[in-house]
Amino acid sequence: MERLRLALEVPWGTPIVAAEDGTVLYIYQPKNAGGGCDPKFSNDAWNILIENKDGTVAQYTHVEASVPIHAKVIKGQIIGKNIARGWVCYPHVHYGIYRSRDTLYNSPHRENLPLYFDGIEDGILKEGHTYAAP
Repeated sequence: MERLRLALEVPWGTPIVAAEDGTVLYIYQPKNAGGGCDPKFSNDAWNILIENKDGTVAQYTHVEASVPIHAKVIKGQIIGKNIARGWVCYPHVHYGIYRSRDTLYNSPHRENLPLYFDGIEDGILKEGHTYAAP
């Protein structure tokens, strides 16, 4: 399936919040991870997986966790900050939603779900457009 992850450009160190209520499923923060604009860092991207109440799983990539595995989180709660770990050429966070635990990024059955946003026409971001935060 097509990759439907969103790159949100924010300065390094920006607090990242949970998009929905859920439970921290997995945190990937390898000790010797590097970061920079080089594909050699592609396996070093720190990330957090949160299973939302509806069974979908949100992935926040290039994020240093401030919550532990199995923690319950609520929408809007700070879960970490973005960090230059992984293949990153500019400050940003990748955000994506997967149908379930069985359809995550590295799964042979990967299934992303579309992302919709309040306050944007039709709730859909258009490729090539720049949107300002409210």
